Amino acid sequence: TPGAGGGTTGGGTDPYGPGSDEELLARVRAAPVLAGPLPEFDPRTAPDAPGPLFARWLDRALADGVPEPQVMTLSTAAADGTPSARVLMLRGIDTAGCAFVFATDSGSPKAHDLAANPRAALTWYWPADGRQIRMAGPVTVLGEEATRRDFLGRGEASRVAGFTARMSEPLTGPEEYARAQEAARAR
Repeated sequence: TPGAGGGTTGGGTDPYGPGSDEELLARVRAAPVLAGPLPEFDPRTAPDAPGPLFARWLDRALADGVPEPQVMTLSTAAADGTPSARVLMLRGIDTAGCAFVFATDSGSPKAHDLAANPRAALTWYWPADGRQIRMAGPVTVLGEEATRRDFLGRGEASRVAGFTARMSEPLTGPEEYARAQEAARAR
């Protein structure tokens, strides 16, 4: 049931889980949130456009050793409005245009969502820096040359994974993934 402006998703009981929902919620509420010092931010000193500010914050996160600051959550909605979110890598940035590049397989649920509704939101969360950043707007396909540059710019493990995985499709087990990985390496 929704409460305090929120809602619930999913359901069910896990006999191997952490106890009752109430016990788990009590532990969640007791966990520290943004316990460290937060960065100072004066909006009056921010650039007029958000792109340069994001680039400055990303550069700072990289310099500070924030774990995986290039990892972001992409949120989309299907044609019927069903929301979906997934974690992926920032593949490129246009600071002046405040544009961000991510990759997708044209047959993936992500690509289907974007074909039906070409708008998305990106969210980064860097707890070590006390930052949450959200961008939203239209999505455009960059084309074959940009896709080629992105793919060839990846490390070997990432390229192999790109040929191994069938986006968002369940596997029968680890053996199926290992076989697909070996076939991808042989390419």
